[in-house]
Amino acid sequence: MTAKRKLILIIDDSATTLKSAGDVLKSHYELAMASSGEKGIEYLKSHDPDLILLDVIMPGMDGFETIRKIKSMKGKSGIPVIFLTGDLAIESESLGFKLGAVDYITKPFDGDAMLYRIEKILEFETLKKNLEAQVKVKTEQLEKMTIHVFKTLSKIVDNKSVYTMGHSPRVAAYAGKIAEVLKWNEHDATGLYYIALLHDIGKIGVSENILSKNSPLTAEEQSLLDTHAEIGGELLKDFTLIKNLAEGVRYHHARYDSETEPCGPNIPIEARIIAVADYIDLARIPRENSTLCTDDELIEKLKNERGGRFDPMIVDVAVDIIKSGFVASKSNELNDSDMDVVDFSNAILERVLNEYTEELKNKAQKDALTGLWNRQFMAQSVNSYLSVHGARGALLMIDIDNFKAINDTFGHIAGDDVILAISDVLTGCVRGDDIVCRLGGDEFIAFIVSDKSKDAVEAVCRRISEEFMKKIDDINPRIQTSVSIGIALSNSDGNNFETLYSNADKALYFVKQNQKGSYHFYTETRRKAASDDMVSGDSFLYKILNAHGETLSLGSQGIARMISFVEQYTLHNQQKVQVVLFTLEDKNPDSLQFDFDILHSAVCSNLRRGDVFARYSDSQYIVILMNVEAEIGDKVARRIESRFNSESYMQDNPSVKLSYEVFSINDDNV
Repeated sequence: MTAKRKLILIIDDSATTLKSAGDVLKSHYELAMASSGEKGIEYLKSHDPDLILLDVIMPGMDGFETIRKIKSMKGKSGIPVIFLTGDLAIESESLGFKLGAVDYITKPFDGDAMLYRIEKILEFETLKKNLEAQVKVKTEQLEKMTIHVFKTLSKIVDNKSVYTMGHSPRVAAYAGKIAEVLKWNEHDATGLYYIALLHDIGKIGVSENILSKNSPLTAEEQSLLDTHAEIGGELLKDFTLIKNLAEGVRYHHARYDSETEPCGPNIPIEARIIAVADYIDLARIPRENSTLCTDDELIEKLKNERGGRFDPMIVDVAVDIIKSGFVASKSNELNDSDMDVVDFSNAILERVLNEYTEELKNKAQKDALTGLWNRQFMAQSVNSYLSVHGARGALLMIDIDNFKAINDTFGHIAGDDVILAISDVLTGCVRGDDIVCRLGGDEFIAFIVSDKSKDAVEAVCRRISEEFMKKIDDINPRIQTSVSIGIALSNSDGNNFETLYSNADKALYFVKQNQKGSYHFYTETRRKAASDDMVSGDSFLYKILNAHGETLSLGSQGIARMISFVEQYTLHNQQKVQVVLFTLEDKNPDSLQFDFDILHSAVCSNLRRGDVFARYSDSQYIVILMNVEAEIGDKVARRIESRFNSESYMQDNPSVKLSYEVFSINDDNV
């Protein structure tokens, strides 16, 4: 049997876009097209597409307004929406994701990339629905087991007094009989039965001295006993398997004629029924030094409370039931298990204590996507291992290269596939005692225990790289990526997690800036840094800074290393680098530091990971943009200038002036 093809709705005011998207998708999916947001909304009123491609910029109702309406439509909010746009502004992208879009596809789009992204998103949606169904089943199973536990607790509460033994099951039987007369369906009647069975569960929080007391309660004791309904409601408030479970328990003593809410018909019907059923059973319990209440006396008492304490309709039904001769007994209970309830509940409680708590603890220490340990667990485990005298190991910090470009080109679901790929590779390349964790995003840590030689560590790194590339080829050969690894060795590079982590990060930074897709030891990074402290006065960047800024002192090792790094980068990578030199002028010298703080904030908010920036004089700031063309360098500079000038302090302070110059560096300059 051929599987039904997925339906995609394309909403775009451009006939050209509709046609080109249709040409790409028609052989794979059923298509529906709308030339405006309004027409798309109208189509959705009677159809349920599996995915929506939505143009952002449209006359009338634009894409943002359209997705707002889609997300507010009943039954449509879960449909995945991908924006089609030529607008790459960060603000637009951020707004789209906040409104519920799952991805962006930029125009003009690449057909293969579009198909791949849509396929992955639809696969993810199918997986999500299947998981949600499984979670629902598991939740229902867990709630049913928990109800069994509560039934046992309720039985324990009933047994605290000789007068209330078997009280809750009998109340449940009376409530069930009332529901039968009212012609409730089986599902709702069964739910009522369980609510009634648990109606006194809150007495678990009431002193046994009060519950088992034979003499009349004092006013204070009665006040404490009255809290049991509220306690029970709190205990059950998070259980959704049974409709009105918590409310039925919480309000089963609420008076129908109360002047406070809930009252009258606003009291849940389950609570109104249980209130009468509870009263009937308590009236029929024989007491010391008192005669048993006859049916006629019970009917008279109920009638006296009709419209006062109890719902008139429920009282009338209860009176008819009493007149019919119905008396609750064990035969009236629902037979929901052949297993002894006490034994069953004890087994569940033991499992919760011994297994579930440990499982929850483990889950709290693991990454949700990959199942790898988190940073906290890694830190604790590494420090514990290293505390043993003579313990040796290697900490590997692993970063996926070009990960942002993967997300931008192929979508975030493809990005997740890449994350899972490196997770599988790392798990397969380490041994049982080794530890792997995900820091977050595209960064991972592996700690290899034992006294491995440098060659052995290098072999592990090579294997990780090779296995990862094989995985990527299987996922999508068009994805261009690799892994960069920074390595820190215990003892020589540190004896605790934080030190090893910091040094491995420095080694990784060296790899990312010099030769992505390789590995590097921290000890070699230190030697390289020492050799880079001296910078030639013939350096192109050195000449720029001296020619256009203040006199540069090479006594500043940070600036010297920056110059050396940029020169080495352009030499090895043969890529263009843009240098932006910002100069601040302020007629009030005392405000210059505050001006620099604002400039620093503007710079940080507009740079990518891997770009370099520093203050190197009293009035100047240098920003180095890696692997960008001159026009992009100028665009970034203008964006920083605009952000700086938009600050309210700057708008009110004309004495401050920010200027900049942009210089290009490539391998020809070196």
